Amino acid sequence: MTGVPTVHEAASERLASPWSGWQGRLLFTLAAVAVYRIGLVIPLPGVDRQSLADALADSPLLDVYNMFVGGGLGKPAVFSLGLAPYLSASVLVLLLSGLVPALRRLRDGSADSRVRFDRVIYGATAVVAFTQAWGFASFVETLAPTAMTSPAGLTTRILIVGVLTTGALFAAFLADQISARGIANGIAIIVGIQLILEVVQAVAAEGAVFRAGGRDPGDSVVLLLVATAIVVVAVRMVTAKRHVPLTYESEATMAHGGGWTPSIGLRVNSAGIIPIVVAETARIPLVLAGVLGPGSVVYWVVFGGFIVLFVYVWTAITFSGADVVQRVARYGFRPADATPVRGWAEHLDGTVARLVAPFALFAVGLALVPVALTEWLGVNVLLAQVLGPPLLVLVAIGAAVTDQVRAMRERGRHGRGEGTAEWVPVFQAETDLEGDLVRGLLGRAGIPAVRSSSRVICVTGTLAFWEVCRPPLPSLTIHRRLGAGHVSVEVPVERLDAARGVVASVYRGATGA
Repeated sequence: MTGVPTVHEAASERLASPWSGWQGRLLFTLAAVAVYRIGLVIPLPGVDRQSLADALADSPLLDVYNMFVGGGLGKPAVFSLGLAPYLSASVLVLLLSGLVPALRRLRDGSADSRVRFDRVIYGATAVVAFTQAWGFASFVETLAPTAMTSPAGLTTRILIVGVLTTGALFAAFLADQISARGIANGIAIIVGIQLILEVVQAVAAEGAVFRAGGRDPGDSVVLLLVATAIVVVAVRMVTAKRHVPLTYESEATMAHGGGWTPSIGLRVNSAGIIPIVVAETARIPLVLAGVLGPGSVVYWVVFGGFIVLFVYVWTAITFSGADVVQRVARYGFRPADATPVRGWAEHLDGTVARLVAPFALFAVGLALVPVALTEWLGVNVLLAQVLGPPLLVLVAIGAAVTDQVRAMRERGRHGRGEGTAEWVPVFQAETDLEGDLVRGLLGRAGIPAVRSSSRVICVTGTLAFWEVCRPPLPSLTIHRRLGAGHVSVEVPVERLDAARGVVASVYRGATGA
């Protein structure tokens, strides 16, 4: 069953690949990203890029549609729709799987069933991409006819729709291939590369202003210090966590875990960019109704209040102290204190509520960064934006990639030569917490083990926002409901039977095929 810790029965059938070593995976990732970038510069047939950009600047309605398709109108190309259709389709199908029994059986069934479930997602991606591409062509023909290089008509529209839909499907395929044969999650990698390129472009623009004498050296120093401080704090917020030590409930667990100190890691960053996105959406009706005046003090106070509120709401949705206590009990552990289980559940909930307070304040400050930098230091808009909320996404992607590379290098060190050993998953779980517990128990039993995560939290809306993370807190609910990936523990294939024995001797929960 997907979403339940399970001993992997098909581990020995792992597909051999020349990209199994971490160096090969890195090269494959770079090659796939290069292909994606090429698709972003191949012009879309039938549309003139500069003429469309001019029309976009003069048409508020066209600008709104550009936001809906993730900015694709700004630079029409083969991959203009990007990953937005794939993300939207994935969330739609995953949510429907909770309501439609047939989809749920595919999602939670065997490996073959999950392959068919992925095909359903690809089919939904084609439908979403076709709809967005048709709207793209219609809007351009109606609102920016001067941008058309071919006569408007059904033939031109079919050409544009066909190219954009095919490009969206191929972009989704590239992302999946990176996940399977590259480093970390493919969506994460592509989004991260896009953000990095935006950072490079923004820094280059700022450098050009400085060289032209448009910025005082003192202001440049202040900007550098401020940017460095924002990045350092963002890294700290994404990675910081508090450890709650665990102890053993039985001698059997003690035998496997002696000398190793297990713990529950409670993260300060419990919500990421999602509350900021929701707050930005929630303020729109108030602005349109004239209740809030953009740029006023009341406007920013209300916006900041929305962010703090949604940080705590999202944390309440994604974290349950009682669930955490039950999960650690499955492996023969309990919190190190003798406090009753009910008391520990409430204690964990209270601890998390206190931990997220500094992150909530940081999220408010990060949302204000673009405005502050542009108004106080005269920073270009692009640089100000990338130092705002998207910075959380970039840092989270960096952390995920770093963890994946570390796991791959560890496989190589324990293998029969760098990157040549065959490693197979012995255990799958919903949370990092369970993955860490199993990995620690296997390590203490003398069995090399690494943990890998395929998690992506997708939040789609008019701007198709998405966020990458390992689960920010050891939780269930929203991650499971959205089918947001799993955490795997892998061991060398020759140690698979011994690893299964260790897991079976300590795990007390239900397992599935």
